[in-house]
Amino acid sequence: MKFQSSRTAVTPQRPDPNRCQFSTADDRQCRMSRWEGHVSFCLFHARVAASEAHKMAQLLAVEEVGQELVSLSGEFKTASDVNHFLGKLLLLIAQDRIPHRNAVAMAYICQLLLCTLDSVRHEITNEGPGFSAWKAMVAKALSSRLPQQS
Repeated sequence: MKFQSSRTAVTPQRPDPNRCQFSTADDRQCRMSRWEGHVSFCLFHARVAASEAHKMAQLLAVEEVGQELVSLSGEFKTASDVNHFLGKLLLLIAQDRIPHRNAVAMAYICQLLLCTLDSVRHEITNEGPGFSAWKAMVAKALSSRLPQQS
């Protein structure tokens, strides 16, 4: 007895606008009713989509915050660099763009950096290229980001 396979063409059906339009990786369709608060998803899938969108927005915001917190010279070897960083940090806290706990940790690290600046200056002036190198580094830090005066 031979079995013959019959292949029938499956015509794609138009999606029901009153059903959730979410489909899984293996192409199964959600059977829940569409939630009136979303264009195409049920309540569950609308929440999942909103959560994923929120995570993406947070990642983009973290990247923006990181770019805004760059010090004047890109290093933290001068008090001006640390002061610039703290000023930007203060603005981000006021705009509620950075969590309070992270801001406290960053401010504490800045305090530690400020405490070690004398040691950094000593290393550069006495054990390194000299005081002129220190002055050049501070001048570079200040001139790299400050507006040029005419």
